[in-house]
Amino acid sequence: MNKINYHLETIKVEGFDKLICEVVQESKVPERSLSDQIIVSYDRGNKKAVVYKKKLWDKWLPAREKYLIDTFEQVTKKQACKFESTEYGDVEVEFCHKMKVIPGKETLFTTKMVGRNNPQVTISQELNSIMTELIQHHAGEIYANPESLRSLVKTSMATLGDNLGLEILTTLTLLTKIHVPKSQEISETKARVQPKNYNGYVNLNFELTLVPDGSPQKELLASQAFKQQEEFETILVASLKSYISAQVTYNDLIQQINDKVRTDLIQHWNEELSRANKAWKIGDVTLELPDAIPQHYRKDQLEVGATLNNAEILLKNTLTLNLENPEKFKLSRINDMEEWVKGKLQQATQSVVSNLTYAELIYQFRNLSNRICERFGQDTKDIGYQINSFLISDLLDATKLDVQLLIDEQDAMFTTQIKDIVRLSLTINGRIRDLNNDTWQSQLRPDSIPSEMIKTGVIKFLSDKIAAFSSDNFYDDFNSINFKRNIESTLKDYLKKTFNVDENVNINLLIGHTALTERLNTLSRGFKQVTLSFLDGEAEFRVYYQITGVDSHLFGAFAGNNFPDIEDELNRINESLEICLYEHINLQVERLKNGAKAAQYIKSKAEEAGIRWIKERFYLNIQIIQVKQVKNTFSNAGSHIWTQVWEDDMERIKERIYELKKKLFNAKDGLYTPEEIALWKKELEELMLQFIPTYNEPEAEPVTILLTEPKDIAHDA
Repeated sequence: MNKINYHLETIKVEGFDKLICEVVQESKVPERSLSDQIIVSYDRGNKKAVVYKKKLWDKWLPAREKYLIDTFEQVTKKQACKFESTEYGDVEVEFCHKMKVIPGKETLFTTKMVGRNNPQVTISQELNSIMTELIQHHAGEIYANPESLRSLVKTSMATLGDNLGLEILTTLTLLTKIHVPKSQEISETKARVQPKNYNGYVNLNFELTLVPDGSPQKELLASQAFKQQEEFETILVASLKSYISAQVTYNDLIQQINDKVRTDLIQHWNEELSRANKAWKIGDVTLELPDAIPQHYRKDQLEVGATLNNAEILLKNTLTLNLENPEKFKLSRINDMEEWVKGKLQQATQSVVSNLTYAELIYQFRNLSNRICERFGQDTKDIGYQINSFLISDLLDATKLDVQLLIDEQDAMFTTQIKDIVRLSLTINGRIRDLNNDTWQSQLRPDSIPSEMIKTGVIKFLSDKIAAFSSDNFYDDFNSINFKRNIESTLKDYLKKTFNVDENVNINLLIGHTALTERLNTLSRGFKQVTLSFLDGEAEFRVYYQITGVDSHLFGAFAGNNFPDIEDELNRINESLEICLYEHINLQVERLKNGAKAAQYIKSKAEEAGIRWIKERFYLNIQIIQVKQVKNTFSNAGSHIWTQVWEDDMERIKERIYELKKKLFNAKDGLYTPEEIALWKKELEELMLQFIPTYNEPEAEPVTILLTEPKDIAHDA
């Protein structure tokens, strides 16, 4: 601590006669009436004092001095002192001395006070002597520890008083106002430090906050010391340099600047401040290495190109590097870290993937990523960095391995052997197990969409499959549930083998209408009729029939029968059937007399010859529904016969409609497959077109027939 000057006021006690005063006239010596007043007789010759008791022979004794001692009264004296320090500033204090005689020590007090000078001079000399000695030796305590000085003065003065027969109580009061701020800031301070065993220097900046050390007895010191900020900075910089050079290596400084180095440095600084008696300590500190190597290097989505044996790719890398050996990095002299990382990562990537296909890269992606990381990690280790995290973004989103295809009729149009266009629609739901098969290895590219590749393959597969069916039996198979199941089964095998699709793939195939099936459905819809006239119109019968389908194995021939339109084809069929019936029916008057038998006869001929006739010429199967007598002037009997025939047919249709509706109602319970349900709906629709809810004459599609000379118009078609 720097030298401290002081100016201590000299004490001159006044009013001390309240404690001791000489009695000069014996007559004025009072009897002892007050317990706190006593007369002490002092023999100056032998310097002894005794309590005075008046006796008869006192007049023959040598003359003695008599003093009145008061143990009740108290004398107070204040003493100012000023301390001066160039380091801590000036401080003014005041000492207050309170004195009174100790009861029972009146004779000691008298002996000490009157033996040399008068009591007032004596006590002043004693006080000044002790106070001067105390302040001379302990002036620094007023800054370092005012309480210590206060206690020392109090104890010393009490000891002095006890030796004099006095009770002396001395207090110390600070007259200088104490102001201790809660904190003080040391703004950015720059220092060049040399780490332990390191040849170079490192720039190190710090900012810190100082707070009082918390000792109440050092408040005065703290209040004065905080004004000397430059001295704080000098102490901090000097101790920082010595600590770094002795305790901290270059690597530790770079890597632990905000961890262990910071913690230990704060402790070191606090020790230095305490040693310098500054009464402040470090509250917080920020350390910065302006030229420091980054502790961490992070890059998101860093694109690195690589060449495969069948594609060019871009890999997106996210990585974090941690600095492990700063000195090694400094020696590497790398100026652009990002450029270095990208270059080394590209080399590591290319060395791993150069002989792979794109599909192999995806299939082995995790293993290959680890290998790239290992090779790149060797490079980073050489420059003092270690890989903390490394991630290559997936080249193929996992969801793209899901197969969710909807192929509608616009996409799935296929040509049969008879050049008919077949439309299918299907849904496929499954997942590609992996890309480890020949198709993916040879065909997958970065811009490929797996689901689209599968869709293209499925359409090609179905096209080949449908084209392979023979023309004659295709439509029989085409309209059967077995055909659908066969297609689904073979398609599932194809997906599994060709595209490595999981065997649990779900396929739902719906068969649409072709031009040929639309034509057949139109021909089969509803009842057709021809009207036969006999005996110059005296008798007329109407034959009702229905086209039920193409004759087995004759679809090719049916498809080759070209007509301008459906109406023309229907007219040709009706005309041909009429010719056939006229050729085979021979109605005489006798037979016409019984109308019912005549109708049965016509129906039998129609079934016997008409069905075969239409099959041979139009390749269609027909069913004769009924024959109705429309006009018969020869007989009115039996006109009810057609009604019974009609009712029988309608009853059969009603029963089938009821059966189908019941099945469709129960279909919601999952008892039937979607394919079965679709077939039943189609059948129900056709039956509803046939069903007429009354038993009147059934409506038929009107066809105008002009009776001409019979000719084979079917063959003309």
